[in-house]
Amino acid sequence: MSDSRPDLVITFNHGSASHVVFIENKLGSGEGYLQLERYRDHLTLHKLSGFAVHLFYITQYYDPKNMDSVKDHFQQLQWFEVFHWLQEEYREDLYCKQILKYMEEIGLDKTRTFLPQDIYAVQNLWKTLSMLDEYLDGKTAHCFTNLFGKPKQLGTRVTQLRYWNRYVIHNDQSDWKFVGCGFWMEHENYPEAF
Repeated sequence: MSDSRPDLVITFNHGSASHVVFIENKLGSGEGYLQLERYRDHLTLHKLSGFAVHLFYITQYYDPKNMDSVKDHFQQLQWFEVFHWLQEEYREDLYCKQILKYMEEIGLDKTRTFLPQDIYAVQNLWKTLSMLDEYLDGKTAHCFTNLFGKPKQLGTRVTQLRYWNRYVIHNDQSDWKFVGCGFWMEHENYPEAF
């Protein structure tokens, strides 16, 4: 068995039963080679020693795992489920209030429930992108090309929007630098031009 350590290990007694809980957080990190299988091996040893064992695998996005061999002890969750559980069960706890606030700040409170404003935003997405393109194409693109070279393909604008909250035309320069012109989408009412 190789060495492997989960993000959090909790041991406790409940009545006469002893429990070992492994919690693995997958937030911005990849899964190690046979990581879950190694956890299963460790938990099997604890189980043979008389412990009740549990493994919680928590991710931000849907990432299904096949853990049939320990399915009775394996619980896979997404962070928004943990957020809602804490909100329902421990809303008044001062410590949990701070945890919930932090989770909101880093986007772990996201549910999979569409609100009316979400549907409205999707319905008007192409109109909005078309308006942004009007500003970035034509005269802006012409000036940009004269100063910095031809901008990258149109598809990179959508990629920029998805991952970095900006809708820009850009051109790569040397040494991993780039020049961009466009809109920064933050929590303001209107996008900021930069």
